[in-house]
Order: sequence, then C-alpha cells, then structure tokens
Amino acid sequence: EETEFIAVADLLRRAKSDVCVVSSAAQLTVTSSHNFKITADELLDNVNFDEIDCIFLPGGMTVITDLKIVVGTEKN
Repeated sequence: EETEFIAVADLLRRAKSDVCVVSSAAQLTVTSSHNFKITADELLDNVNFDEIDCIFLPGGMTVITDLKIVVGTEKN
C-alpha cells in the first residue's frame, strides 16, 4: 500500500497536478501496516468534495470498507 500511494502521489506532483493527500484518521500523520509514517495535507472532514476532480484510494478493499464507515455510507 505504501508504494501504491507514494508512486501515484509522486508522479502526479511531478506532473504539476494539484495533489492533496487526505487522512481518514483523526490525525494528519498515519502509520502504514509496514510502519512507515505518512503525513497528510488535510483531514477527511475538512475536504470539500465538490472541488475534487479525482480520488485515488491506495490500499485495497480494507481502505474502502474503512472509508465507508468514516463517511457514513455503510449500509446496515
């Protein structure tokens, strides 16, 4: 998951794209499953999704499931 994130973010920033790394956790700095610390630019609660053109979610289905719970789209 770290490579998925870093490679895409790096390539987009080299291409001069406006990239905002967002944390779905309660803090900006998160620790990956392999113990890498990554600091986001913004917290999920502060993002205006009307201003976003693209969303990239590295990390597989676990991340998707976690985000459903965070943004309240999980069906019971």
